[in-house]
Amino acid sequence: MSVDNKDNLSDALKLHQSGDWELASIGYKQILDNDFYHPQANYLFGLLLSQQKEYSKSTIYLERAMPYLTGNADLANALSINYQKNSLLEIAQNYINSAIEINPQSPHFHHRKAKILIDQEKFVEAINQASIAISIDKNFVPAYLTISHCYQLLQRPDRSIKFLLSSLNNVAEGRQRILFNLVDLYIEIMKFDKAQSLVNTLSKTGNYHSECYALQAIIDKELNQPITAIENLQASIAADPNNIIANWNLSLIHLKNKSFQAGWKLYDLGFLVNQRFTKSYKNINIWKGESLKEKDILIINEQGIGDEIMFSLFYDEIYTSSALCTIICEPRLIDILETSFPEAEFCSRDVQLNKNQAYDFAITAGSIAQYSDSDFTQKKVSLQIPKNYIPPSKIKKNDKLLNIGFSWKGGTKYKERLRRSSHIRDWKPIFHTPNCRFWCLQPSMTEQDRKFLDKFSNNNISYLDNDDLNNDLNFVATVIKEMDLIISVDNSVTHLSGALEAETLCLLPFSSDWRWAFDDAKSYWYKDVTLIRQKNPGNWKSVFDEAQKFLSNKINHCF
Repeated sequence: MSVDNKDNLSDALKLHQSGDWELASIGYKQILDNDFYHPQANYLFGLLLSQQKEYSKSTIYLERAMPYLTGNADLANALSINYQKNSLLEIAQNYINSAIEINPQSPHFHHRKAKILIDQEKFVEAINQASIAISIDKNFVPAYLTISHCYQLLQRPDRSIKFLLSSLNNVAEGRQRILFNLVDLYIEIMKFDKAQSLVNTLSKTGNYHSECYALQAIIDKELNQPITAIENLQASIAADPNNIIANWNLSLIHLKNKSFQAGWKLYDLGFLVNQRFTKSYKNINIWKGESLKEKDILIINEQGIGDEIMFSLFYDEIYTSSALCTIICEPRLIDILETSFPEAEFCSRDVQLNKNQAYDFAITAGSIAQYSDSDFTQKKVSLQIPKNYIPPSKIKKNDKLLNIGFSWKGGTKYKERLRRSSHIRDWKPIFHTPNCRFWCLQPSMTEQDRKFLDKFSNNNISYLDNDDLNNDLNFVATVIKEMDLIISVDNSVTHLSGALEAETLCLLPFSSDWRWAFDDAKSYWYKDVTLIRQKNPGNWKSVFDEAQKFLSNKINHCF
């Protein structure tokens, strides 16, 4: 290494360590311009890019350094992280195995391997790997939390809590992180008294005022106490104005309380919490209500199918006032959206945008509402089925039977599933209602689900092709339109059914998502969606009693 390169590398590293990443990048690039294969410059620049979440670019530089730094365990670990972030899990595992081989006594490397195993859905192996990290360093708190998370993924929240409680006896440092996770777990399984007790304990230990107020607000929200939830979130933000999650939760509470002006004002913080506005669009100006006359705008899809359907309510306001409106969307929705909004241009999120098209603005679909000139609650989402789709021939209209579509599970993430989903046994009074033929619309149904359905049903359930339910929303939409009633928990079936203006019963947990408000009986998003809520946390009985009564009244009216 030349003296100049050595000095330049030292200067770039100091800038890197001080947080001046822009100047550090310039320094590393200057070295690489002179020496393309400079091992340390490639390695350090690769690390910097990884810190900036530019994982693909980072990998190029780290791989270039690898032949010259084969004994560097941290380099192998960094490559493992990059490949994991890009979902190349086998390569990620190979690199972390190399890091462990070089330094088998690093708890960080064993923990990294556990995280990769979780992504591979090998939860028991992940527990074993994280346990090795703890055997090396009993104060390595992240490994305890990872094991707890694995038990949650195995649908054993009781075991997760038991493990964390026992770990408190082993850990000398970082006990507060474990206690915070215990609060979350108690909230998940609706043991709010125990969650409250731990929050009280944490509030007396250390400087955790903002976090404790925020946790208290979550408990208030789960108990449907919006006023105290808002007060505690405001106290959390006063203690730490940079608590982004508290600000975001305050937005959602305001929206759920139908304080729309206050809620939409903070809604864009979801960019930071959920990465809703990705790096792919970072060079486009975010639209903030400016005139769109003779302007081109890109609308970026929300993260779930339900959100995409719901926020389509605002599309017409944008494409009718702009020169060009391109809307990124879930590929399974593209036919329905193109049929419903023929003047707009839709692009599947799986297809790369036209690089020759320069947009003046971009905005995520959920952020449009704050700039809307109209009262959106007076409008309703309305979508149309492509005309070339024909309903399955096996669905017959019958003067003596009602066709009822149903779905009992919701949520893509563990916490959502736990709160939104019912159990098939809860549906027994529904399935035993006479004069009905029930059609299963549940996506991703398992063989165990089928056995439970056959056990609790009255031999009056019909099944549709699972692949069609999972992959073809046009098919699902045509089925929904043939139904006399849809009964579903909060999931994509409810949103699609509501948008198609089919009569729908939406079965909600005691603490529902913000979009369903606190106590409304009808949805303000959809014309014919009736909301039935738990009267107590976790108790579905009253929900199904009410749904069965609704269904019986409908039968009496029809026959």
